[in-house]
Order: sequence, then structure tokens, then C-alpha cells
Amino acid sequence: MSADLERQLSALGATLDVPTARDIAATLVLPPRRARGRVRTGRRTLTAVFAAVLLIAGTAFAVPASRHAILRVVGLRGAVIERVTTLAPATQSRLRLGMRIPINSARHAAAFTALLPPHTEAAYIAYDVPDGALSLIVGRLVLTEYRAASTPLFMKLIDPRTRARQLRVQGDPGVYLSGEVREVFIGAGGLRIEPVRLTGNVLLWQHGPLTLRIEGARTLQQALALARELH
Repeated sequence: MSADLERQLSALGATLDVPTARDIAATLVLPPRRARGRVRTGRRTLTAVFAAVLLIAGTAFAVPASRHAILRVVGLRGAVIERVTTLAPATQSRLRLGMRIPINSARHAAAFTALLPPHTEAAYIAYDVPDGALSLIVGRLVLTEYRAASTPLFMKLIDPRTRARQLRVQGDPGVYLSGEVREVFIGAGGLRIEPVRLTGNVLLWQHGPLTLRIEGARTLQQALALARELH
């Protein structure tokens, strides 16, 4: 990467701020978290993380080890996990899943054949990632699927208190993040950073060309039980 491009990316990262959150999936609300006393510190951290995202996109994960630590899960594509010293406060508590679609059309709603769980209560499709992202609601759990890309589309942010357990999900490589987790949508067709939101415990894994994640599970066993039901 040229020195001029690096300066531009760093300057852009320094100016980024948290945009106003928008509510899309009004029926799914995650519990609010108290973070009032850390808003100023968290905002500075978020700006630094945004700068790191820009540099990751331009330098193939060349992030200084002294500032950030990338958790590498062998075989996992489409997402990157970064451990930071302080998590910024979540900017919204409502999940943004896209447009609601009939459940019976969910398997082929995106440009890939999706895996479906039984007892799906609602389905959503979003087209802000290549080939679309499908989200399925099963009780309080949210299953999201999208086609993995060479450049990650999502960044999971975790802090020193968050536990990251690498494991196999039905034989596929994955990781279970328990504790507070934030998500940054890096975007497609040009870098676009969305508000960071609270996602709670997350099971993230790779199945062939698909990246899948389950959010909202209270335990790893609950998340794995849903993963085993996919067909």
C-alpha cells in the first residue's frame, strides 16, 4: 500500500464517528446495557477500531500487534474477530435484518442454497452484501447466512473479558464468543461502516462457501443444538 493511500485511510479513520441508529426489525429487541460513564472513552476506541478496519481492508490484516489482536480461526472466512482493550457502547439494541420474506421462499431467496432450521418463525433478506444475507428467527435465536468472501464483510469486536472458544460445528471450523460482542459491518462494493451494535453470545462457523452465525443463545449447547438441526 502506498504511503499516500495509508495517510488517506488513517485520516478517514480519525474522522469517523458513530452515526444515528435506525430501527428495522422492531420485533427483536436485545436487553439494554449500562455504559454511560464510558461513552467518551468508548467513542475514541470505536474511532481507532474504524481506522483499523480501513487498514485491514487495504493491507490484508496488517494491524499493529501492540494496538489490536486479530483472532485467526483457520478455515473461517467472511468475518474477522478483533480483540480490543475497551468496547465502545452499543449504538442500538434493535436487530437490522432487512426485508421480511415468506418462510417458504427463504431457502433460495439469496444467490445460494441456504440451510434451514425447523420451526422458523420469520425470515429476512438483506442485499447489502454480495449474493445477499439471509436471517432466520427461531424463538429468541437469530441465524444469519451469507456467502463467504475473500475480504471479510463483518468484524466482531471483543474485549479481554470475552471468551473465544475455537471448535468444530458438525465438522466445520468455528468459534463461540461468550460475553459482550460488538459487530461492525465493513460493507461490500466499497467500504461502508455501519453502527456497532450489541450481539451478545455468538456462534460463528464456516460451512463450505457459507459463513453462518447464531446470535442470542444463552449457552454454547443451545447454539449447537440449532446448528445440528440445519438441513
